[in-house]
Parts: sequence; structure tokens; C-alpha cells
Amino acid sequence: VFDRRSGATHLLPEPAPALLAVLEFGPAALDELKARLTRRFDIEESDEAALATRLRELLDVGLIEAR
Repeated sequence: VFDRRSGATHLLPEPAPALLAVLEFGPAALDELKARLTRRFDIEESDEAALATRLRELLDVGLIEAR
């Protein structure tokens, strides 16, 4: 993912790219993000701890913001 603001390119492990894709629909709590991932990508329910870790990583590099 290329961040235009910083000019940095980030290589993201799964499910980070999928999380960014479902966040395009707007902010959501973790439960809603899990539901969006399941609907959009037809995947089995994701591990909540793994999703929380990826969200923290996206937050730390400035690709998402907490609301």
C-alpha cells in the first residue's frame, strides 16, 4: 500500500489488505469488521485477536485512525 501523505510504501500481511478494503465503507467496531470481511471475501470467521493486531499495526503506521 502506498501512503501518499508520507510517500512510504507498506507491505501488509493478511488480513490487513482485506481490512483496508472493508474500511472503505466507513468506520466500524471489531464485530462489524469481522462481519464485513465474512460477507465481502466469503471467508470463515476471523480470529478476533489477529484482527485487533492488524488494526493496531495499521493505526501505528498511520493508514487508519481511531474514532
